[in-house]
Amino acid sequence: MDSQPFRYLVAFLHIAPVISSTCTLWLAIDQHSSLQILTRPRIHGLDERFLPSYFIAFFDSIVYRVVGLLLTTMASVAGIVRFSDMSSGEHCSNHWYVASACLAMVHLLVYPVIAPHVEALRRDCREKNVDELQGWLRIHRLRTLIIDLPAWMCCVIGAIHCLSK
Repeated sequence: MDSQPFRYLVAFLHIAPVISSTCTLWLAIDQHSSLQILTRPRIHGLDERFLPSYFIAFFDSIVYRVVGLLLTTMASVAGIVRFSDMSSGEHCSNHWYVASACLAMVHLLVYPVIAPHVEALRRDCREKNVDELQGWLRIHRLRTLIIDLPAWMCCVIGAIHCLSK
């Protein structure tokens, strides 16, 4: 299976997790930037009324994109591991990719930690809506820094290591 199209497919597989993890990281940063505005004191009177409906519409529309990107990272890493050529030394970057796939899975496993904040906003807890959003943002910020950013770095290092040969 050393045909030219197969080599292009394998090269694409090495780029796919870089693209999907970049989009995941970009989306996380964008979510934080967009939603932290709603926690500023100047708009607290308005936010208690519209924050729950806005957040739920936002969250419900974005959750499928995030899951899709994370699954793309995991699936492309599975392809890399499956099709990497053990004889060429290509497999030596696999640990970077596997680490990124594990981090993508951990991202999904963090949902039970944020679920209480999402559900509280879904129920519209009146005067505590901003506190719930701030709680969600705190976890979101940590998840971005300790899961999404390292996952992206692992993908980039794996791709550089593999494609530079």
